[in-house]
Amino acid sequence: MKNPKGHLADRISPLGDIVDCVRRAWPEGIGRAGIAESLGISWQIADKHINKLVAEGILKQDNKSYFIDKDIASFLGIAIGRRNVKVVIVNFAFKPFSKEKLTKFHLEGLLEGEVTNAESATKEYIICYDTPTTIEEMSDLLNRIMGIVLESHEKYDLNLGGIGIAFTGAVESDKSIVTACHTISYLAGRSIDDLISGIYLDKLKQEDIPLVVDHNAKACLIHQREALYHAADPSHKVLAGKPNIAVVYMGTGISAGFSFNGKMYRGCKGYSGEIGHIPSPRFHVEDDDYALAQADLDRYLDCTCGRKGCFEDVLKKSVFFYNEKGIKAGKSNDDILSDERLKNLYEEERPRYECLKKYIGFLIGVLLNTLSPDVLIFAGRLFNLTQNLKNELKVCTGLNTLPYIGKSCAVIAGNTSPGTVAIGMAIEACFTSYNSLEKTITWYPLAT
Repeated sequence: MKNPKGHLADRISPLGDIVDCVRRAWPEGIGRAGIAESLGISWQIADKHINKLVAEGILKQDNKSYFIDKDIASFLGIAIGRRNVKVVIVNFAFKPFSKEKLTKFHLEGLLEGEVTNAESATKEYIICYDTPTTIEEMSDLLNRIMGIVLESHEKYDLNLGGIGIAFTGAVESDKSIVTACHTISYLAGRSIDDLISGIYLDKLKQEDIPLVVDHNAKACLIHQREALYHAADPSHKVLAGKPNIAVVYMGTGISAGFSFNGKMYRGCKGYSGEIGHIPSPRFHVEDDDYALAQADLDRYLDCTCGRKGCFEDVLKKSVFFYNEKGIKAGKSNDDILSDERLKNLYEEERPRYECLKKYIGFLIGVLLNTLSPDVLIFAGRLFNLTQNLKNELKVCTGLNTLPYIGKSCAVIAGNTSPGTVAIGMAIEACFTSYNSLEKTITWYPLAT
């Protein structure tokens, strides 16, 4: 079988910018003039390159519009978090496979985990496993996933073009190393070679299929930026090409991804975005007999990084922890961020919800007053599951930013897919499949 990565690279490189432009206009399509205007090139050059991509079968033409062939390759994305490992396979248009399509490619073995968003056979599937408790179990899980996907690639024409794996913690993506991981300690200092069997790594090299590694928040940024091009809300869709966009990813931990001038900002060694570990003020939960008192909070504070007073730790414990009276009454601090509790926080624990808003406001103030991005997006499990929180963003912005900054920056709720990080990693793997690792993904406005 023809090697998908080489297949794509041979047929696309160095015309990836045109492919990305046409994909971002999918499924509506985009004309030659729109491609030229979006990329800032002459229509003659655009016409020449478009004709080559049509001849290669990458683009299709219908009347005067061009579309990508969404089925020419697929990409595996894996997101490793404190609670779950999420797995997704996307097509060339970045749409996750349905259960029907997973079955078509003999990938049923992946479905042994809990599948989220699985309402029917045509729905997009995000596969979810509990995060293993030991490195041996994690390695076993990743190798099982690799084995199933590579078998489908070799025997059933999956056309695997790339694999992306995102980790919580500090990640040096150019070295494929998890430098530090406070919430999954056994991953600290581990490289991808410590987790994936050499047999599979050799197969990937032989097939020239890229395996890329990145941080959860940066993967989230990639998906959220790409999703803006296809947003159902017109007021969000017009933000897609804005040059400066930041994403706050609120999962078990809290971190951020940044893009400036249409390109991702990584910082020294890729460590940017650790906003969960900035010093935080302490807001108090009012009118809740089971809430921690300010005086008692200190003895509970002990962030996973080893310091006291980090934003994510102060937020979680001051908002969600129960005091000794609450524990005696049958409350538990073992799983304070359960799905059910987050969904019911607004209705059943309004004082804690109001306290959470203060922390969200503080974070908005820090990011907007410091960076003044065009767009600030909130995403991730904690934010998405907390009912009504997305409706509070304008109020939180107005109360915590300088007026001229708050009015200039759009603060919005992002795409709510539970697989946003895994999808982002699949997208990064796709981009890498036909571009050099040194080239950064570029985002820009699409011409209408």
